[in-house]
Amino acid sequence: MIIIRMNKAVLEETFNITLKKRIGPLNTVDAQLYNNNTYVYRFSKPANEAAAKLEIKIAEAAAKKGIAPKISNALYKNGILMFRMEKMHGNLEELTRKFKDLDFMGTVKDLIREFHSLKYCHKDIAKNPRNVLYKINQDGSISLYLTDFTTSSIKNSDCRDITQLNYRDLPMGKSERRIIAGNWYTLPTLGGSPRTPRTPKTPRTPKTPRTPKTPRTPKTQRPLVLPKTPGTPKRRLFLKIPRVNNL
Repeated sequence: MIIIRMNKAVLEETFNITLKKRIGPLNTVDAQLYNNNTYVYRFSKPANEAAAKLEIKIAEAAAKKGIAPKISNALYKNGILMFRMEKMHGNLEELTRKFKDLDFMGTVKDLIREFHSLKYCHKDIAKNPRNVLYKINQDGSISLYLTDFTTSSIKNSDCRDITQLNYRDLPMGKSERRIIAGNWYTLPTLGGSPRTPRTPKTPRTPKTPRTPKTPRTPKTQRPLVLPKTPGTPKRRLFLKIPRVNNL
């Protein structure tokens, strides 16, 4: 396996893509992000091909559950893993600079619990708010998502994603702005806890009514046959033949 350095020119040549603006921290060597208007490209260097396959599996499972950006392409080549994924509006660190009174810790814990329900442990979320992404929804609410599953693994009793969670350096408040763990959903019009609405079922096509059977033609009744009148019995004629004595 050939390991190459992750610079823009080499990444474009390796994956045959055109990259635009680089985003996120510029001093990181383990991962790079590029904004291409509709998508975001993320490049990282897993330990080996098996680790890359596991990261793809975890990222796709989290995206399917709605707690990570949707992935449109994932490719491992020359020791570099490339994700082309749904564009977010930034990370949690940037969000708290934009809104300084957000009450987000409860939602972050809910997000991690949803991830743990997939039987995985993140391992780089407890003290790294840059691995929580956000998107502002059409109703003004904020959805939080997980990212960067390079160090993630199968969950066991040693997982400390929540027990060591510490974002004390970020400003927090008690804003009533709605913050959601994962995909956006509309609130119900009446009481009850909000849930993601299900896709309505397509109504069944009504069955074509059966054509009524043609009634059978009634059988033609046979004419009534009267019994024959018994005829007068015929008289039998007996002729008496005289005996002839033997001569």
